[in-house]
Amino acid sequence: MAIPLFDPTLLKQASDLLNVLDQEVLVKILKAIQERRSMTFTELYIYLRTDQPIASQYLRKLRDAHSVTTTLKGKYLLYC
Repeated sequence: MAIPLFDPTLLKQASDLLNVLDQEVLVKILKAIQERRSMTFTELYIYLRTDQPIASQYLRKLRDAHSVTTTLKGKYLLYC
């Protein structure tokens, strides 16, 4: 029985992360969140100076790549 050299799940996660790092705006979002420790959606889309649907798409990409996490604080969803 052959033992796989690479875990397909880890390869997918690495690929997703590289795709995130290849997009300047996503790196900008990650840096902003890191500097402030967390940001709400409203803070992020104002920071980006973009429309809400576009900011939402960016955050979806980051969540799908497991590059950001979310925390509920009261009625606010924080991106960390």
